[in-house]
Order: sequence, then C-alpha cells, then structure tokens
Amino acid sequence: MMKLKIGLINCLCLVLSLNLLAQNNYAVSNINPVLLENANTVIRYEKMEIDIPSISKSVLRHKVVATLLNEKSDANELTIYYNSFNRVGKIKGKIYDASGRLVRTLEKSEIKDESAVQGFSLYEDSRVTYVEVNYSDYPYTVEFEYKKTYKKTMYYPSWYIQSFNTSIENASLVVNAFNQNQLSYKADNIDLEPLIEKNGGKAKYTWNVNDKEAIKYEPHAPSRWKVLPTILLLPKTFQFGKYTGTANSWFDYGTFMYELNKDRDKLPNEMKKKVHELTATAETDREKINILYQYLQKNTRYVSVQLGIGGWQTFSAEYVSKNEYGDCKALTNFMKSMLKEIGITSYPVLIGSGKSDDLIREDFVYPRFDHVILNVPSEDYWLECTSSVNPPNYLGSRNENKRVFSFNEAGGQLLKTPDFKAEQNRKENKAVITLAASGDAHLTNEIFLSGGRQDWFRQAHFFLSEEDQKKRFMKNEAFPSFTVNEYGITLNEDKPEATEAYDIDIKRYASKGGKRLFVPLNLVNPNTYVPASTEKRIHPLHITSDSYDEDQITFNLPEGYEIESMPEPIFNLETDFGVYKVSLKVEGNQLVYSRKLKLIPGDFPAERYDDYRNFRMEIGTRDSIKLVLVKKKT
Repeated sequence: MMKLKIGLINCLCLVLSLNLLAQNNYAVSNINPVLLENANTVIRYEKMEIDIPSISKSVLRHKVVATLLNEKSDANELTIYYNSFNRVGKIKGKIYDASGRLVRTLEKSEIKDESAVQGFSLYEDSRVTYVEVNYSDYPYTVEFEYKKTYKKTMYYPSWYIQSFNTSIENASLVVNAFNQNQLSYKADNIDLEPLIEKNGGKAKYTWNVNDKEAIKYEPHAPSRWKVLPTILLLPKTFQFGKYTGTANSWFDYGTFMYELNKDRDKLPNEMKKKVHELTATAETDREKINILYQYLQKNTRYVSVQLGIGGWQTFSAEYVSKNEYGDCKALTNFMKSMLKEIGITSYPVLIGSGKSDDLIREDFVYPRFDHVILNVPSEDYWLECTSSVNPPNYLGSRNENKRVFSFNEAGGQLLKTPDFKAEQNRKENKAVITLAASGDAHLTNEIFLSGGRQDWFRQAHFFLSEEDQKKRFMKNEAFPSFTVNEYGITLNEDKPEATEAYDIDIKRYASKGGKRLFVPLNLVNPNTYVPASTEKRIHPLHITSDSYDEDQITFNLPEGYEIESMPEPIFNLETDFGVYKVSLKVEGNQLVYSRKLKLIPGDFPAERYDDYRNFRMEIGTRDSIKLVLVKKKT
C-alpha cells in the first residue's frame, strides 16, 4: 500500500512539474515587453523541419506555438493546402490560458477538410484542411503541429518568418538535404544566412530567429513581399510527374515548361479550315487576332482543371476544339494554336495573382504563378483567354504592370505586362442638376469610363440583369434619397471603354435653412478618402493610384434664388502625388462646376506620408464644399 501511495505521489509530482513547466514556457508574463510593442501575436516557438531524402520526395514537420494578445490576431487559425502530389498527416493542437496552463486539446471534429476550389472547377484535386480554435479570454496561447509529405513536385515549402504585427521569441527552419547541391535558397527582407553542416554528400541548413520585434502594418506600405522577412526555398533539380527539370535560371525553367507542354498545339482539320475562313478577309495581323479572339470568347467557356500534373500541363488544342471548354492553360494554348495556323507566333505567359509578382526576382528562380495569358510579340499584344468579355489586347486592371514569365522552345524570360497610365484609367462625368426651391433636384449624368475604371461595368453588363445593375447603382451612390427614372451601361466591344448613364430625382439634394439653400457642389464624383494618421512612420510610402477624373456639373439654379457665397472660382493644387483643379463659372441662372483630378503612383520616403495625407485631406475638403443660395429680395 505504501508503494502505491509513493507511486501516486510521484505521478502527481510529475504532472505538477509538467504543468509548471508549461506555465514557465507559455505564461504571457514571461514575454519580453519589447516583443509586445505593435504586436497582436507573439510566436513563442516555431520549428519548420524539412527532410529531403530524394529528388522526388520531401517531408515537412511543422510546430508553432503562438500567443494571441487580442482579437486582431488570427494565430488561432491553421490552413493547409494539399493535392495529389502531397498529403497531410495528423494535426495536433492545444490551447493554453494566460498563465500557460493547458485548457484543452484539439478535437478531431474541429478539423475541416474540403475542396479548395469548390464551385469554381470542374476537375479538381486541390483541397484544404483548416482549423479554427477559440478561447474567450485574451491573451491566450495556441499550439499546432502537423506533418506534410510532398512527392514529385517543383517546390519546397518556404518559410514566411513573420506577418505584420507579429513578434518572435524563438523560431527556426531546418532543411536536411540528401545532396548539398540540391537546395536553392534566398533570404528576402532579412539579413540571415544559414548554418551549414555537411556530412559526406548531404547537408543540413539551419536558420534561427530570436527576439525579433513586430513589424507594424501601415497604410500605403509596400506589399508584404517587399517588407516581411522570408526564406525562399526551391530545388535546383525537381521531378514533376514523369518530367524532370532544373531551376538554375529562368531560361532553364522555361525549357522545362516548354517540354511539359509541347506538341499540344495541333488543331483538327475542320478547325484549321474554320480559322482560315474566319480570317480570309482580314487585312492585318491585328484584325486576324481580334477575329480569332472573339471567336474564342463566343465559342468556348472557362472551366478550371486542377488534377495532378494537369494543374501545369495543358490539355491539347484538339481537346478544346472538340469540347469547347478548358482552363487558362488550355484556352491559351487553343488561341496560340489558331494563331499558329495563320502564321502568327505567340507565347504562353505565366502570371501570378495579387501582389505575388513582387516575389519574382531576376537572380532567383521562384515561379510563383497561378495563371496563364498569351503574348503576341510581333504586335505587342496581350490576350486574357479566360475572359468572355474583355476586348482584345486588354488584360484587366488586376493584371497590368506585372512581372510575368514567357516560355517557348528557346527557353524562358521575364517580361512586364502593359501599364495603363492615369489618362487611360479615365472617368468623365457630364452631369446636369436642376434644383428646385425645396432643395429637391433632377439629375442626369453620362459617365465615360476607360481602362480599369470600366472593369466592373463591363462585367455587370454581361452578368447582371438590368434590375440588378440598377440596385447596385442605388446602393453605392452617395446621393440622399432618390428614385431612378433611367439607368444603363453601354460598352465599346473593341476597346476597354464603357458608358454609364442615369436619370434620377433626388429628395433634399440641397439642405434648406430659412431663406437659404446649401448646395453640395460635388455629390456626383467626390473623393473624400484620407489615409489614417500614423506616428513614427516606418515604411516607405507606396502609392498605386493611377487614375484621371474630369467632371463637368452644370447647375440650373431655382427661380427666385441667387448665389450668396461660393468658393474662389479657380483652385489649383499640384504635387508629386497628383494634380487637383477646380473652376466655377456663373452664366445667368447656371453655374458650371469643372473639376480635374489626376492621381499619380510612386514610391516615396516615409517622411513624405504626412504630405500625401495633407494632399488627400485638401481634396476631401474641397470636394465637400457647398454653394450657398439665398432668396432674392423682392
């Protein structure tokens, strides 16, 4: 009996000591106060270990312990993408309270698994496993651990060391490579070299980060890829399905992509005949390209294909011709094949979504692309082959001015997509407002839009009913209560241009006070955005706005009223960030308000942030000015 009691006491002591150890490790009170500044999350411990036993296999073991300081932290979420080339092992998770005491462990029912492209793809094997655990009392700590195995892939998992507003106590990346010449790596936004231990032909690489303070998120900072520290990893030689390639240079990577997709551009005979019939009367190559592009748009549809190597290797042109659908690779290849049939050379181009092209470097092959478009070099022509609505030679605002990768039989090279300048991203309002003495108004407006400014309207014209277009207009306009008499969108089929026109009646456009009417000069196209104020700005100022507005608003003043006060008739503001001009002209019972606003993109040192903010404040203030009318004396 005594032995049993002693055993129980020893067991209890062990449990208590383990619990005390957890408290010592994960108690929030143990965090260095410096790591709390600007932080929503503190990484207490992280270890990414990647074993690379061969060219065709790698294994990731990942453990992370993070303290959530407030509700802005998303460290309680874990998301893992996978497909037929990799699999995810058992996921473990724990929650600790502020003292470091274990609250509970992750339950199997909390782990969700579903398609990563559901509702978007006809053929798919891309899936996502995700977990979201919650605890009501901040701060608290979560621990996640999992294993992921990769086979026959061209990627190794890279290490995204730090997110915005996240500090680090202790984190490491370890790579065990079967061949010391197999691994390519690059440190981005951090001066960090690995400790390399060689053993025969093998090599172990270790990167350590300790006591790293949080990087504060700031409005108009450069993209995360230009600010946050990352270790990029890539195999120098990789196996993808039955194909082997190298990533020593962009040229070599282009050779691999060409081999992966070659001999898939052969059209069936009936399609060849169709191509020649369609272009028989065209006089220039551009005319021919436009005709075939419009044929593609009207006779095929986009369907995503995400099955194994099909995520990288195109279906043949014959397949698309027969089935009349395909993913971005297949539709691009089909368009390329039609052009080839009439002697026009074009090349597929890989492009990434979002700001991921900021990861693309001349000196390091990191092919972070997820889409394919087509380039015709002889005409400097670009085609978005998945779009059924874009005019020819227009990629959409999300794809302009991006670093992309073109490949052909001669290898690969980096290019840039066209960059639409301010005058090409244009919005012109021609409005007439007839004011009543009650403050009500009748407003007609015709708006010309081009470039990125017309993107939504083009989509709406094709995919929304007229009623839904009108509802969206009513929801988004800044006018007081109004009714719509007429609304419509028209498009230019050959250029990225659209026109929006409306006729509306507005209740209380002007506010009435005694014998006066207070009339907003610009409710038609106000720009009142002002970035948040910041103290001790850290990051450079990165401005992406590149647009041009030109407005003419004619006011028909109500009978019996005259202008009591109005802003100065001419106002000009010219800065490095843009140009803002307003003029007012009174002609009899009419006032014509003219306004021009050009916003210019650019990169500026952090100390210019307040200058930019003042520029936007001036515009917002001027766009909110009111005209004061008063009843005429009788």
